[in-house]
Amino acid sequence: MASQAFEQESFDMGRVVNRTFGAISRNAALFFTLAIVLLFIPGVILQAIAAGVSGGDQTPFSPTRILSATVLGIVSVFFNYVLAAAISYATVLDLNGGRAELGPSFAIGLKRAIPLFLLAIASVLGIYLGLALLIIPGLMFAIWWSVATPVLVTENLGVFASMGRSRALTKGSRWSIFGLLFVVGLLLLIPLIIAPLMSGALTDPALAQANVLSVGSLITIFLSAIVYMIFAALLAAIYVELRTVDVHIRRLRK
Repeated sequence: MASQAFEQESFDMGRVVNRTFGAISRNAALFFTLAIVLLFIPGVILQAIAAGVSGGDQTPFSPTRILSATVLGIVSVFFNYVLAAAISYATVLDLNGGRAELGPSFAIGLKRAIPLFLLAIASVLGIYLGLALLIIPGLMFAIWWSVATPVLVTENLGVFASMGRSRALTKGSRWSIFGLLFVVGLLLLIPLIIAPLMSGALTDPALAQANVLSVGSLITIFLSAIVYMIFAALLAAIYVELRTVDVHIRRLRK
């Protein structure tokens, strides 16, 4: 009995990974549809627009290129946060025994995208400031706020309240979270490193000259969408694990 209680009140990396891919496998159609609709298709369209706007202009700091890159970058970020919110919502719902569906997940994604964008600005500024202070504080802040996104999505808190809640939940499990994110991050980074190499190998010089998307570029955009989807589900699974640990600790203290 004591052993069971200890397991329940401890952060378990293996359980988090199982929950992550369990949620993805149970909702494969939903998750992949969200990744394709919200990242792959917009990514292809935005890259095609960027190529068309540049029109072969290779001047790196031309006003046209800067303006188009800024506008398209903002649009791309918006879709990223819609997906992050939708995947967080669907993952947490699934892991709590609910049934994730496309319509509600997409609606939550749209509703939470702007608050998540503001959350990203606040957390990135804090992390960069910490990195400037001998790196360690920046890494510490990143772990503190690692589950702020699923907190904001599922607990309906504001930006700074979500960051505070994330800091409280991660207390006592931060080294485990760091290790898990480091290992999984490296594994997910592999396809993102290989993809550009494939892109170069599969790019027809004639297509590149004509500013047409190559097969390699499509593969890169697709893999980026899938990696982002998996990482969003992982953070949501970490959040569920931390909440479970928090509940058991509170019960033991009563």
